[in-house]
Amino acid sequence: MKFNLYTFGCRLNKAESNQIFQKLLQKGFFFSSQNPDLIIINSCALTKKAENQCLQFVKKVRRENSKSFLVLTGCLASLKNLQCHKLDDNLKTFTKKTGIDLLIANNEKGQIVEKILTHIASSSQVLSKQKTKEAGSGREFIKIQDGCNKFCTYCLVPFLRGCSQSIDALQIIEQAKLAEKNGIKEIILTGVDISQYQDKEGIDLTNLIKQILQQTQNLRIRLGSIYPEAFTSEFLALYQTPSAFAINKKDFQYRLCRHFHISLQSASDSVLQRMGRKYSVKEYLQVLGKIRQIIPDVSITTDVIVGFPGETNDEFATTFKNLQKMKLSKIHVFPYSERPLTKASQNHDWKKITKKTKTIRAKKLRDLSKEQEQDFIKKFLGSHLQVLLENKDKNGFCWGYSDNYLKVKVKKLELEISKIYDFFITDTEKDYLIA
Repeated sequence: MKFNLYTFGCRLNKAESNQIFQKLLQKGFFFSSQNPDLIIINSCALTKKAENQCLQFVKKVRRENSKSFLVLTGCLASLKNLQCHKLDDNLKTFTKKTGIDLLIANNEKGQIVEKILTHIASSSQVLSKQKTKEAGSGREFIKIQDGCNKFCTYCLVPFLRGCSQSIDALQIIEQAKLAEKNGIKEIILTGVDISQYQDKEGIDLTNLIKQILQQTQNLRIRLGSIYPEAFTSEFLALYQTPSAFAINKKDFQYRLCRHFHISLQSASDSVLQRMGRKYSVKEYLQVLGKIRQIIPDVSITTDVIVGFPGETNDEFATTFKNLQKMKLSKIHVFPYSERPLTKASQNHDWKKITKKTKTIRAKKLRDLSKEQEQDFIKKFLGSHLQVLLENKDKNGFCWGYSDNYLKVKVKKLELEISKIYDFFITDTEKDYLIA
């Protein structure tokens, strides 16, 4: 049986999609984008825009694949499940309207393949043993944690994914070892909030990384989105240990990627308090200082929400000024999107910001981000970077990312994809480097 799998949203969704993909292959399915019998959409509902995009895509997929068995999972599936129960609506009305055959919420995603097989068992379709022939990028997402205990006032995630839960360290380590054995060069440890990682044996994030380094040879380790609280002295000390590097014949390679995406959301203390964030701007700046002191050429990116309810001109000006000080390598800017069930959506004392104001503020921060990104990438002209090549474009040029998550275009055409090379950086172009 042929299947296709579409993924929207965060790295955690990508990690979960990878697990679903592998389980389907093990059960005899094979991947095909042409006339698939089964289509799974792993959805996002973090913002209203993301929700609408997923809904439109579901309807498009149904129109173009009228005979396929269509499954919706992920945060949109969880949200619709919650809303229908809260409003006492019939979930079948939503699935019938969108053409979805099976809706599976996040809390059932681990059993998605078994649930699909239960439905397929009653049909006459024959399973094929053919495997996918698609080439990989050399990277693999590994889910280490799910859910969140923080309940920030704007965020739906705790409602859609539940409280924080950590995958057993032994399971993660075995997955990492298998990835390396299968030729994977880089793993991305991902979750909703990996700073909360702690398995039932008490192993925290620092010790998990330490064990993966010890039990793999040359595997590069990248971290998903992380909170400021994770950057303890013990954690940062990992980046100075011999096991953080792989020694090759000609050079050394960073095994711990020098890139952190550290959640910020606002650089105004009063806005952070309304958001329910548990740190101040001063504390965030102190974390940046500690990281930069220990890890050379580290890339630090973040997310910022503009137009959060009640955000005044002065608060936005403070955010802008503080972001200038931070000198980040990229700022992902999101206009505030009201989500049901959250405290921010229910607080009528916080003045709503107009769409026009949000658009103006978002543009100002995106312009600042472009300026800081250019300043950062220009630092690497005339230097060497280790780049994992992930794909080739139609002109035959190779593209990949350095350990500090800089996009690199390589002019040599004969190189293999899914391998790490040491390159000399000769030029910059827009938002990438040329080697």
